[in-house]
Amino acid sequence: MNPRRAASLRPGQFKHLIRVASVTGRMPERDVMLLWLTHTTGIRVTELALLEIGDVLYASGAIKPEVDLRADITKAVGRETCI
Repeated sequence: MNPRRAASLRPGQFKHLIRVASVTGRMPERDVMLLWLTHTTGIRVTELALLEIGDVLYASGAIKPEVDLRADITKAVGRETCI
């Protein structure tokens, strides 16, 4: 039995999506960042929505090189996940 693979965008489709997002909407910078983040890390929408600023930034405002998703927001129940 072959497991089904999730559909994914071809590189050209993703580039087109980024171009469209960068010139449409009220907050194009945010939209492009969210697309890159979800596409490159595989983070789920719910996990992304539940991230807190302290999960991504140090108190100094510097961006953390890795983000540890708290166990309470991941689908892997009871386990932290690093992205």
